[in-house]
Amino acid sequence: MNKIKKGQAAMEFMMTYGWAILAFLLIISVLAYLGFLNPNNLLPDSCGFPSDFTCVDFAVTNPNIVSFTVRNNDAKDIQVQGVGVEGPGVANICSITSTPSSYPVIIKAREEQVFVVMPCTFSSSSEIKDKYYISISYTDVDGYSNSKKVYGQIYSKREG
Repeated sequence: MNKIKKGQAAMEFMMTYGWAILAFLLIISVLAYLGFLNPNNLLPDSCGFPSDFTCVDFAVTNPNIVSFTVRNNDAKDIQVQGVGVEGPGVANICSITSTPSSYPVIIKAREEQVFVVMPCTFSSSSEIKDKYYISISYTDVDGYSNSKKVYGQIYSKREG
Protein backbone atom coordinates (compact mmCIF):
# COMPACT_ATOMS: atom_id res chain seq x y z
CA MET A 1 0.00 0.00 0.00
CA ASN A 2 2.88 2.32 0.76
CA LYS A 3 4.35 1.75 -2.71
CA ILE A 4 1.15 2.95 -4.39
CA LYS A 5 1.29 6.28 -2.54
CA LYS A 6 4.93 6.79 -3.59
CA GLY A 7 4.03 6.09 -7.21
CA GLN A 8 1.14 8.52 -7.13
CA ALA A 9 3.33 11.29 -5.64
CA ALA A 10 5.96 10.73 -8.34
CA MET A 11 3.32 10.82 -11.08
CA GLU A 12 1.82 14.07 -9.72
CA PHE A 13 5.30 15.59 -9.50
CA MET A 14 6.09 14.67 -13.12
CA MET A 15 2.71 15.91 -14.37
CA THR A 16 3.15 19.28 -12.67
CA TYR A 17 6.58 19.78 -14.22
CA GLY A 18 5.32 18.45 -17.56
CA TRP A 19 2.61 21.12 -17.74
CA ALA A 20 5.11 23.82 -16.75
CA ILE A 21 7.55 22.71 -19.48
CA LEU A 22 4.72 22.53 -22.03
CA ALA A 23 3.61 26.10 -21.17
CA PHE A 24 7.22 27.33 -21.46
CA LEU A 25 7.63 25.71 -24.90
CA LEU A 26 4.34 27.20 -26.04
CA ILE A 27 5.45 30.71 -25.03
CA ILE A 28 8.81 30.30 -26.80
CA SER A 29 7.02 29.03 -29.93
CA VAL A 30 4.68 32.04 -30.01
CA LEU A 31 7.60 34.47 -29.57
CA ALA A 32 9.52 32.77 -32.40
CA TYR A 33 6.47 32.79 -34.67
CA LEU A 34 5.92 36.53 -34.11
CA GLY A 35 9.58 37.27 -34.89
CA PHE A 36 10.68 38.47 -31.46
CA LEU A 37 13.50 35.90 -31.35
CA ASN A 38 14.86 36.66 -34.84
CA PRO A 39 18.41 38.04 -34.44
CA ASN A 40 18.05 40.04 -37.67
CA ASN A 41 15.40 42.17 -35.97
CA LEU A 42 17.73 42.85 -33.07
CA LEU A 43 20.73 44.01 -35.14
CA PRO A 44 20.75 47.69 -36.14
CA ASP A 45 20.90 48.92 -39.72
CA SER A 46 24.48 49.82 -40.61
CA CYS A 47 26.76 51.10 -43.33
CA GLY A 48 30.54 50.82 -43.31
CA PHE A 49 33.59 51.42 -45.48
CA PRO A 50 37.34 51.09 -44.86
CA SER A 51 39.20 54.05 -43.37
CA ASP A 52 39.59 55.95 -46.68
CA PHE A 53 35.82 56.54 -46.75
CA THR A 54 33.08 57.14 -44.21
CA CYS A 55 29.47 56.24 -44.85
CA VAL A 56 27.56 59.32 -43.74
CA ASP A 57 24.03 58.28 -44.71
CA PHE A 58 22.30 55.42 -46.54
CA ALA A 59 18.90 54.17 -47.61
CA VAL A 60 17.58 51.12 -49.42
CA THR A 61 14.10 51.92 -50.71
CA ASN A 62 11.41 50.33 -52.84
CA PRO A 63 10.94 49.83 -55.66
CA ASN A 64 14.61 49.70 -56.76
CA ILE A 65 16.92 52.31 -55.19
CA VAL A 66 20.10 52.03 -53.12
CA SER A 67 21.48 55.41 -52.06
CA PHE A 68 24.42 56.31 -49.87
CA THR A 69 26.60 59.30 -49.01
CA VAL A 70 30.35 58.84 -48.57
CA ARG A 71 33.01 61.18 -47.22
CA ASN A 72 36.52 61.14 -48.67
CA ASN A 73 38.79 60.79 -45.62
CA ASP A 74 41.93 60.80 -47.76
CA ALA A 75 44.26 63.81 -47.74
CA LYS A 76 44.02 63.96 -51.55
CA ASP A 77 41.18 64.60 -53.95
CA ILE A 78 39.93 61.48 -55.73
CA GLN A 79 38.23 60.80 -59.03
CA VAL A 80 35.46 58.19 -58.84
CA GLN A 81 35.16 56.11 -62.01
CA GLY A 82 32.04 54.16 -60.98
CA VAL A 83 30.10 52.41 -58.23
CA GLY A 84 28.34 49.06 -58.01
CA VAL A 85 25.90 47.31 -55.68
CA GLU A 86 25.70 43.53 -55.32
CA GLY A 87 25.17 40.88 -52.69
CA PRO A 88 22.50 38.56 -51.33
CA GLY A 89 19.90 41.34 -51.31
CA VAL A 90 20.31 42.11 -55.02
CA ALA A 91 19.42 39.73 -57.86
CA ASN A 92 22.05 41.19 -60.23
CA ILE A 93 24.87 43.76 -60.00
CA CYS A 94 23.49 47.25 -60.42
CA SER A 95 25.84 50.08 -61.34
CA ILE A 96 23.77 52.74 -63.10
CA THR A 97 23.52 55.89 -61.02
CA SER A 98 21.05 58.72 -61.31
CA THR A 99 23.18 60.83 -58.96
CA PRO A 100 25.77 61.60 -60.21
CA SER A 101 24.56 61.30 -63.78
CA SER A 102 28.03 61.01 -65.36
CA TYR A 103 31.53 59.89 -64.43
CA PRO A 104 34.25 60.57 -63.45
CA VAL A 105 33.23 62.46 -60.31
CA ILE A 106 35.77 64.35 -58.24
CA ILE A 107 35.42 64.18 -54.46
CA LYS A 108 37.67 66.68 -52.74
CA ALA A 109 39.49 65.75 -49.55
CA ARG A 110 37.17 65.72 -46.51
CA GLU A 111 34.07 66.35 -48.66
CA GLU A 112 30.98 64.20 -49.25
CA GLN A 113 29.29 62.79 -52.35
CA VAL A 114 25.81 61.29 -52.71
CA PHE A 115 25.36 58.20 -54.91
CA VAL A 116 21.91 57.00 -55.96
CA VAL A 117 22.10 53.61 -57.69
CA MET A 118 19.05 52.48 -59.63
CA PRO A 119 17.43 50.36 -60.92
CA CYS A 120 18.38 47.45 -58.68
CA THR A 121 16.40 44.22 -58.74
CA PHE A 122 15.97 43.04 -55.16
CA SER A 123 15.97 39.31 -54.47
CA SER A 124 14.16 39.13 -51.14
CA SER A 125 11.10 40.57 -49.44
CA SER A 126 11.23 43.99 -47.82
CA GLU A 127 10.71 42.57 -44.30
CA ILE A 128 14.11 40.87 -44.33
CA LYS A 129 17.35 42.71 -43.57
CA ASP A 130 19.96 41.99 -46.21
CA LYS A 131 23.56 42.79 -46.98
CA TYR A 132 24.36 45.03 -49.92
CA TYR A 133 28.02 45.17 -50.96
CA ILE A 134 29.13 48.53 -52.39
CA SER A 135 32.18 48.87 -54.65
CA ILE A 136 33.73 52.23 -55.55
CA SER A 137 36.38 52.41 -58.30
CA TYR A 138 38.58 55.50 -58.10
CA THR A 139 41.97 57.07 -58.81
CA ASP A 140 43.82 59.99 -57.30
CA VAL A 141 43.20 63.26 -59.13
CA ASP A 142 46.93 63.79 -59.66
CA GLY A 143 46.83 60.94 -62.17
CA TYR A 144 49.98 59.24 -60.87
CA SER A 145 48.24 56.32 -59.17
CA ASN A 146 46.64 53.19 -60.53
CA SER A 147 42.94 52.58 -60.32
CA LYS A 148 41.81 51.43 -56.87
CA LYS A 149 38.66 49.77 -55.65
CA VAL A 150 37.19 50.01 -52.17
CA TYR A 151 34.39 47.82 -50.81
CA GLY A 152 31.76 48.78 -48.27
CA GLN A 153 28.67 47.16 -46.88
CA ILE A 154 25.11 48.21 -46.10
CA TYR A 155 23.01 46.02 -43.81
CA SER A 156 19.43 47.20 -43.93
CA LYS A 157 15.77 46.44 -44.48
CA ARG A 158 14.13 48.06 -47.50
CA GLU A 159 11.93 51.04 -46.77
CA GLY A 160 8.78 52.07 -48.54
